[in-house]
Amino acid sequence: MSENLQERWCVVTGGRGFAARHLVEMLLRYQIYNVKIADLSHGIQLESYEEDGVLDQALRSGRARYVSMDLCNKDQVLKGFEGAEIVFHMASPDSSINNYQLHHSVNVLGTQNVIDGCIELKVKRLIYTSSPSVVSDGKDGIFNGDESLCYPKKVCLAAITGTVLPYVC
Repeated sequence: MSENLQERWCVVTGGRGFAARHLVEMLLRYQIYNVKIADLSHGIQLESYEEDGVLDQALRSGRARYVSMDLCNKDQVLKGFEGAEIVFHMASPDSSINNYQLHHSVNVLGTQNVIDGCIELKVKRLIYTSSPSVVSDGKDGIFNGDESLCYPKKVCLAAITGTVLPYVC
């Protein structure tokens, strides 16, 4: 077990999403951090394969907590981030939802709240992730893709990049 694990907390936004679930499990399995799983739902519902697993045990022991959080609500973000050393920002609306306002609100304004919350609470590290949705609409597969793929959602990418890059050191 890591030294002083009881005092080391991280937050995973979008913590019940596909990639985030795997990160949460890894953080718990290897006892790297205690984990606050932040997501929109008002409570956590474990899948059948998660019952009696690492996450279930961590929730019962207090090594994991579920935090209902709307990234567009800065007060919820601040409350959820309290005591965290690291925030893994993995939240994003489902790319199959064709709603510009929703994507802009969460991916731009929500990300700004995440950044501001980390600064205000003196979180040591913010790890910002992206998804394949930036380069794919999910209808056609990506074969032999690399970082040179074009970004069809340039407006959203420009807004996110403009939001995040000023804080990168």
